[in-house]
Amino acid sequence: MQFEHLIQINDLTQMLTPLLTRQQLWQGLVYRAESPMAFMDHVDEVTLLERGPDWVQRKMVMGKLTVTDKIQYERETRVHYHTEASAEHGGGQMIMKIEEPSPEALFVRFTYITPHPDSPDPETAHYLEFLKSAWRETDIDTVRKIRELAASGQLG
Repeated sequence: MQFEHLIQINDLTQMLTPLLTRQQLWQGLVYRAESPMAFMDHVDEVTLLERGPDWVQRKMVMGKLTVTDKIQYERETRVHYHTEASAEHGGGQMIMKIEEPSPEALFVRFTYITPHPDSPDPETAHYLEFLKSAWRETDIDTVRKIRELAASGQLG
């Protein structure tokens, strides 16, 4: 199954909300990848296992669930999570891509790719709708947290 949605970061018609720069947004997305406990309450522990010039590999513990993922960075453009399949988790991918159709008009496209079927049975379909809603809310919270970090001067 693939699911994607778009979140507007800067609304150029609404000047009451401070604009984020592309660099601030990028730093926030990387911070979320490397310090997910600052963004998600249900994360108990994170260990960065390895680091390369444009990637990290981490282990994340959430209750009884442990996931390992490799996160690749395409500077100021894209963060791509590759989550390993395990006995507890089916694995999958998440991509956070910064889009800027015009100067300062920033968006983030969130894409989720999972091993779930595209045409599931009714019970699984209900579960997948719940999952999509949870992803949307988590992504909205991510943007909210990035705004807070930027406002406090912690991002660029």
